[in-house]
Amino acid sequence: MTDTTAQTAGNADGAGPAPPQTLARRVRRSFTDSSGSIVFGMEDGTVSIFALVFGVAAAVDLGAGQATRQNPYVQSAWMFITDLFAAAVPVIPFAIFGLGTARIVSLIVTFALLVVLGVGRARIGRRKVLPTVAQTVGIATAAAVAGLLVGKLIS
Repeated sequence: MTDTTAQTAGNADGAGPAPPQTLARRVRRSFTDSSGSIVFGMEDGTVSIFALVFGVAAAVDLGAGQATRQNPYVQSAWMFITDLFAAAVPVIPFAIFGLGTARIVSLIVTFALLVVLGVGRARIGRRKVLPTVAQTVGIATAAAVAGLLVGKLIS
């Protein structure tokens, strides 16, 4: 007889054995539990890389995070993954299009991502959507303008 203790441990309510957790369920649960870190990672990556593309690196802390019981290593892994994704969004158009078109496409897709992230921040923080989206886009815009100004000063 094999040891299946881990798979047949009782449910929290004592109603019987819990179904085995598949990898997909564990990833989904981890994703849900880390939603604040994911949004923060995506926002931070998007804003930082957007500013870099337009002139200077910027580190912007938008404060979107939530305390969970999630392992900090798992949260940081999700943050890393989402940061890579968000960082790629403003940069990919420059690999696909010419410089003039890439600037416009980068601006549009970055704006769209920032709006989605603002909505996510509002939902996670239980805030009003429009002001939270405006804050998210406003901070990114300020970082881009600062990047342009610093770029002009040092060139």
